Amino acid sequence: MKYWFPILLLAPRLWAVHGIFQSADGKNLEGDIQLEAGGFVIASTNGAMNTFKLEELSLLRFQPPAPDIPPVEPPVPASPAPTNGLLGLYYNEPDLTGEFRMRHDATIDFDWEEGSPLTGIRPNGFSVRWIGQLAPLVTDFYVFYTVTDDGVRLWVDDKLVIESWREGVQNFSTRPIALNAGTKYELRMEMFDIRERAAARLSWSSSSSPQSVIPAAQLVPGTPPSREPTRDKSPPGVLLANGTFLARRVHAADQTSVKFSASLKEPALSTVNVARIIFQPLAPELAVRLQPGRAGLLLANRDFAEGEFKGFADGKIKLSSVLFGVKSYDADKVVAVILRDPKPAAARYALRTRDQSLLLITALRVEKDGVTVLDAALPGFKIPTGELVEIQRQR
Repeated sequence: MKYWFPILLLAPRLWAVHGIFQSADGKNLEGDIQLEAGGFVIASTNGAMNTFKLEELSLLRFQPPAPDIPPVEPPVPASPAPTNGLLGLYYNEPDLTGEFRMRHDATIDFDWEEGSPLTGIRPNGFSVRWIGQLAPLVTDFYVFYTVTDDGVRLWVDDKLVIESWREGVQNFSTRPIALNAGTKYELRMEMFDIRERAAARLSWSSSSSPQSVIPAAQLVPGTPPSREPTRDKSPPGVLLANGTFLARRVHAADQTSVKFSASLKEPALSTVNVARIIFQPLAPELAVRLQPGRAGLLLANRDFAEGEFKGFADGKIKLSSVLFGVKSYDADKVVAVILRDPKPAAARYALRTRDQSLLLITALRVEKDGVTVLDAALPGFKIPTGELVEIQRQR
């Protein structure tokens, strides 16, 4: 996750990004766009230079130019897919969202230490989902064991048998599970890593065999999913009462402020402006369970705990209710905190960023290296040019 906060730059870098620009008087331009104090410079594809002030903006959208279509080459015959092991989906986010890379893993037996698990995946803040089937050779009762750093979830025969989606070294085992020889059982394991070293191991034992890593010969890879990331879920973040959504994980919160970092230098939000704090991707089928005028916690098991939000710190969310008083909930069991109903307000600009944030604001300042938000609800928030996707005038 990328954070926005003011940075003192000794030598500001001037960004020029390809995109389209539409002015308020109907001009449509395409080319390399550079931000400058108070406006924009567009080097059009015909070589002309055009300068516009912020007040003249109708729409700015950064997007790559249309690619030249290369000549069609004969397809290269694909290598046959492995018939044993599991299919691993590796994500660059710790919550199994966004783009992913695929790899067939013979077993789950990794100690990545402080390195990357796969080319293109960062060494910290990643997650993995392994999918496939389990085909035992002997009918018996089996115990499954997981070792991870950090969180872990394991499903056997479509049943969640291990769940500890939190930071820290995890070492778990299941109750004995009856499995029949010759039968294939659905198997899925998920893990995430936040910082420092990372590891993942899946093993089993039975009355006739000692504990060992589940061998590739008794695993069948799952079917590769679509390459496109799922977009039907709201990512973790904060929804403000005015409709602004910040796709950033919350570090701590209380009845006064919502913080994205422990640093005192990074901007915080006033809780009075916050409508929801989303801790896990929010699917539409869960969102419909939120009823107007009802504050509380939407839990991962689909229950709703009604009450008044008291705070979030150290992985615990406190809620006060008439029936139970003040009660603590593990953050990994909570999908969202509901403080109040959102009431979208009129905005002059809508800003979209690469992490799926949407900012609805009344005032902003364009600078050489980005945009600074001037609204009181977002004090000190700055969006670097490289994070911007679109700026659109609303009225």
